[in-house]
Amino acid sequence: MTSRAGSLIVAVFLGGLALVAVILIIILTGGDGDDGGSANLQVSIPEGALVLLGEPLELRITARDDEPITGISLIVDGALVTRANPFADQTGGTFSAILSWVPNRLGSVTLTIQALSLSGSETEREFRVEVTDSAERVRGAVQLDIVSPAPLQQIALGNPINLLIRAQSADPIIRFDLEVDGVLIQSVDAELGHSSGDILPLTYNATEEGITVLRVLAVTTSGMEGIAELTVEVVAADAVIDEPDPTTDETDGADGFIRIVTPNADAEIPFQPDISIEVQIDAFETGALQSVDLFVNTLLTQSVRPDRRADGSYSFTLPFAPGTPGIYTLEVVATSESSRRFDFRIDVTLTSDDETPVDEETPPDDTAPPDDETPPDEIMPQADLAPVAIAVGEGNAILLTVQNQGSEPMGPAPVLFSVIRTADGLLIGEELVVLALAAGETRLLPLAIGLTETIDITVVVDTANAVDESNEDNNTIATVFEPLSRPDLAPTNLQISSDLFPIVSLLNAGEEVAAGPISVLILFNGVATERLTVGQDLSVQGSLTLAGSIPIEGDGQLSAIIDPDNTIAEADESNNSVTITIESQPPPE
Repeated sequence: MTSRAGSLIVAVFLGGLALVAVILIIILTGGDGDDGGSANLQVSIPEGALVLLGEPLELRITARDDEPITGISLIVDGALVTRANPFADQTGGTFSAILSWVPNRLGSVTLTIQALSLSGSETEREFRVEVTDSAERVRGAVQLDIVSPAPLQQIALGNPINLLIRAQSADPIIRFDLEVDGVLIQSVDAELGHSSGDILPLTYNATEEGITVLRVLAVTTSGMEGIAELTVEVVAADAVIDEPDPTTDETDGADGFIRIVTPNADAEIPFQPDISIEVQIDAFETGALQSVDLFVNTLLTQSVRPDRRADGSYSFTLPFAPGTPGIYTLEVVATSESSRRFDFRIDVTLTSDDETPVDEETPPDDTAPPDDETPPDEIMPQADLAPVAIAVGEGNAILLTVQNQGSEPMGPAPVLFSVIRTADGLLIGEELVVLALAAGETRLLPLAIGLTETIDITVVVDTANAVDESNEDNNTIATVFEPLSRPDLAPTNLQISSDLFPIVSLLNAGEEVAAGPISVLILFNGVATERLTVGQDLSVQGSLTLAGSIPIEGDGQLSAIIDPDNTIAEADESNNSVTITIESQPPPE
């Protein structure tokens, strides 16, 4: 069986137990003792980080290499947890992915990040984290992150590097230190009353080209430190990728940011029926925004394109309607027209006021059992999460309908969904979704798990038993999953013409027409040389041959990637590239 299982596990922060938001730069090079490869990789989890048992952990990974990165994997204690196809940032020249893991045992755990390049070379780096069941230890840690610039960004020599820092701490922060390659460059006293979510600017003027590690420390009154590190590449001014034209008033958003102004981070708001909260959002120096999305507990609730003010900034509000009391993670994500991504996240708590006042006396109930006894036939009202139906969604993803069949509201809680092959119990894929459902409420969930063949599957709801349910025996649903017909573009030949131009042929081997435009990216020794595009559709079993216009000179590896931006949903996304070796022929004697 050949199946394509995506495992997009969205990490969230619940119960105010925020993960230690310290950023570690892990530089992966072939000469540092890792297993081959030459990629530079930034990972958002540091060596020795403290993480909470059972709490979803999010790893944001950014990679830069001389050739495209085709896959990024997370391995925990030697076992593969998840793999993602990275997103190519054409503006920044990097590849990024978000991988997630739920710690399931206490103690020291080894995490391995593995980056796979187009040529097949792998770069690996191991680091360890400590898993604890003490929420107080995790909650008391200083959280610090660098909002801007983007990881592994290229900075022109002579231009100042503007760092935007965001910090949160239970104790007051008294100072921020900036170190560059281990040398203290700047020390800034925190303003009196520095609050969670405030943006602090720091500036560094690069003096030489090369990889530069920027390290920021936030020091509190109790002596605790939060650490964030960022690696940038300082290059000659004429070598910066897609450097914006200084004669225009447009910016690619390298120094911009977006933030939630209200409600405040960690705010506690009394819950009322039909309550609606206006989320005020500001954005500065982002350039023109293509879209702004508001996620509540990782679920998309609003998507808008706001109007830009005369000074180029944005200020607008989006409504948020919590259905039940609980802790909600609000995240706003903006994408600029130059493909820059900006995000900002806070936690807010909707409190319930149904507690009995302490000064109100309750008459004794002589029929009530003693405190240590509960009638055996008494069942406390609980939620009951159950799968109801399975359908085929966009990209042959699984559409699962779930319902809270209990008498009490559920969540918000992280619910793990597992998809297995019914015949032998083989795990096909998993996804973590944060759910909050009222009693009797039904929700349609698109799981990011796509299948390419007709197969008997069983979906397990709440695999990790995060939800206390009145009925634990109705958490599975089985069906025959029949994918929709899809195209499948695959290269059939790649060669060099007599005048040294690349020629690539491809075939639609799928069962559906491939809608144009169809693009092919040509690379030589890992460097993109040109993009070939045709606007036509390609019929089932139809073939197409494209010729390049830039000659290939010298020896090396010539590659062609069909549909490099993944704009065409295919039956098989793993057969879109081909590589050949070019060797110069000696001139005839």
